[in-house]
Amino acid sequence: MPSLRSSIEFRALLAAFASVLWILVWQSPVDAGIPPVDRHKVVIMPSSLPLYLSLGSPPIEGMLDRDAIHSAIERHFVDQPYFELVPFDAAETLLLESNERRRSLQDAREYLGLGETFFFNYDLDNAINMLKRAEQGFRDSFGALIAREDTARAYQYLAFALLEKSARDPDGLSRADAQTALRNLVRHAPDIVLDPERQPEDRVATYTEARRSFLTIAELRQHTREDADSLASALHVDFVLFPRIVQNETGELTFELDIYDHSQDHMEYPTVSLPQTADRDLTERAVDRIDAMLSRFTSCIEPKPLPIPEQEGEAGRVYLDTGFAYYVFLESPTTSPFDNIGAMFAVTYMFTDNLSVAGRFGLAFSGGDKESDLRSTFNTFRGNISLGVSADFEWIRPYFYSGIEVAQPTAFIVTNNQTCKIFDVDDEFCPPGAVHSFDIDALTGLSAAAGFAIGIDPVFVTTEASFAFYVLPTDIGKDLNFPIGFDLGLEYRF
Repeated sequence: MPSLRSSIEFRALLAAFASVLWILVWQSPVDAGIPPVDRHKVVIMPSSLPLYLSLGSPPIEGMLDRDAIHSAIERHFVDQPYFELVPFDAAETLLLESNERRRSLQDAREYLGLGETFFFNYDLDNAINMLKRAEQGFRDSFGALIAREDTARAYQYLAFALLEKSARDPDGLSRADAQTALRNLVRHAPDIVLDPERQPEDRVATYTEARRSFLTIAELRQHTREDADSLASALHVDFVLFPRIVQNETGELTFELDIYDHSQDHMEYPTVSLPQTADRDLTERAVDRIDAMLSRFTSCIEPKPLPIPEQEGEAGRVYLDTGFAYYVFLESPTTSPFDNIGAMFAVTYMFTDNLSVAGRFGLAFSGGDKESDLRSTFNTFRGNISLGVSADFEWIRPYFYSGIEVAQPTAFIVTNNQTCKIFDVDDEFCPPGAVHSFDIDALTGLSAAAGFAIGIDPVFVTTEASFAFYVLPTDIGKDLNFPIGFDLGLEYRF
């Protein structure tokens, strides 16, 4: 009857086996070949939600909290597993990391100050010149996003200067440019209102018309693909969102969203109406509708696969090996085998990750045999060329080679006579014919080797076992044959 201890050991072994089996069968998603995914980076511009109200429209029924709506939009992407929201502060910092953009922003502010000074001194040409330079500087530095107030001031005074010049020289061009500048003013400062009692009548009328056209024509409000692409490239993000709320002349509210997909270089302009009802809070209803629209957008976006770095294969690489060599001839004219110790050098070229050709050269010095039959030391030069197959893992490369070997031993003397061993082969007591001199021609045959390299690329330690048998010349008899050896060395991979 089995003991309790043996029963427990058997159950523990069974549990361990089951655990290993479970790991092998139920692989993780990565092991199963499902690529890991990254999160799409999203940035929302500007930092607050613009609200464009139509002049003279009915008042909004209920409280509309723009900050709460903007926070809800951000929270939607924070809660998404495949999206990463880039905070506005981080985006601003990243934009200002560029020395060129910082200089452009600084220059734009200086041009703005000069333009305002020229305008107040009624030097319209210089004012327009400076303010246009400021406009370009803010555009180059993304000042419309990170310096909205300064950008709005540049458009405001540019429009005012152009209108004054148009009144002085009514060529029509200055007035058209002024309307464009005023529409840009509305874009960057939606809350600005010109007081008819403090502003010239023509200026107020032109601004009112520019604001009406901006709120009426959707294309004027939409961001261009080129501007969105520049921003996405500067921030290294996948999506850029430009949200806003627009009121038409009848008082209806619409949430508009400009979406730029950087990977597809594509703009979309979805919208959703925000009905005003007395039975429900306007902000809460707006958040629900906007969240539903964002869900339709995010649900259509495929997960972003992580870029899998291409592993640099072994094809085309060259390995250099050098180290110690040891071998014995299983067949030799001595009674027992003798040691051969020396050095080896090898060059390997990888045709593919697993197929290679190798050339090897070695020099070894013979040692003594057990019965002292070998009466003179000799050298053996060995060289071979072979084809090999290998498997390359992270830190180990097992390999096998087979090819042709050529060996050239130098001349040596062997005797089995004890008298010759005692008195030396040249002594008079050594009988004639008891000493055999060997001057062997080059030996040619087949070789095989197996081993492995272990280490961290590009330096490895190699160990190898080899075997060869010589078939040429055919009359070698039992002179020297069947060397079996062992090598230990270092390998460097280029």
